[in-house]
Amino acid sequence: MMNIKNLDRYKEGFLEFLDILPISQMENDIKCDHDQLIEHLYEKLQYVIDETKDSRYKKIYHKLGICSIYSLIDPIYGDIIRFLFQDLKKTSFEMKEKPPGLWRVNNTHKSGVR
Repeated sequence: MMNIKNLDRYKEGFLEFLDILPISQMENDIKCDHDQLIEHLYEKLQYVIDETKDSRYKKIYHKLGICSIYSLIDPIYGDIIRFLFQDLKKTSFEMKEKPPGLWRVNNTHKSGVR
């Protein structure tokens, strides 16, 4: 199994990729979409951004969240994700939520450690 730290070297490239996307236009499309899942996810994203203490991560979470939600608008990407989520409901699998107050990024911000 690959160590997740092996992906660190790709992190900056990924953030640069997010910077070239038309995030504001994507967000506008999301706001205009009347799909209940899209609306719920966008509301949840706003909550996450509000609860995140570090301004750098607020920006990253915003961009990543918009990109992720936007992918659900396109049936090529959205259909498979909706299928996977719906299929999880049929099993005993339970996704364990970790509220933003317990996220490492918020805890390191409190202590001043990075």
